[in-house]
Amino acid sequence: MQIILASRLLSVWMVCIGTLMGVLISREKSSDNTFYRFGPHSDFVILGIHIDTFDKYLLVLLYCACNTAMRNIRNDIILPWVTLTVFDTSPEAMDRKLTLSHKMAYEISNVSAIYGWFDWFIYINLLLSQVDMVLIEIGMDIVATSLITYMYLNPAT
Repeated sequence: MQIILASRLLSVWMVCIGTLMGVLISREKSSDNTFYRFGPHSDFVILGIHIDTFDKYLLVLLYCACNTAMRNIRNDIILPWVTLTVFDTSPEAMDRKLTLSHKMAYEISNVSAIYGWFDWFIYINLLLSQVDMVLIEIGMDIVATSLITYMYLNPAT
């Protein structure tokens, strides 16, 4: 399958599922549901912390921005390096591994693994807290991914 076809197939799938979710959610009118609110309020809780003031909400947004950058550094820079450098078993890679600092490779691999779990735990709590967190994370992820893609496509700048 061509990569652009796979990407477009994913896009169509997301539009279909997003539309279906939108229709189903709009039919569910429940005052008990705190997930579909925006901004700080007394029912907005992340990791047991009530996000009930604008200052706390801004701190959460700041965390989201910084952590999205860190997540993209891990996913788009560190993990490809580990895959293409450490996990590569080609003869050329085996030769390069002779001069590679094994201590550095272990450090990078382990920090990446630990961060993955750390990020997953906070990320899942954040995403399940309130819909605006999902939308904010998606927006920030698009910005960070676009910047990293730009840097890879334009290495001279």
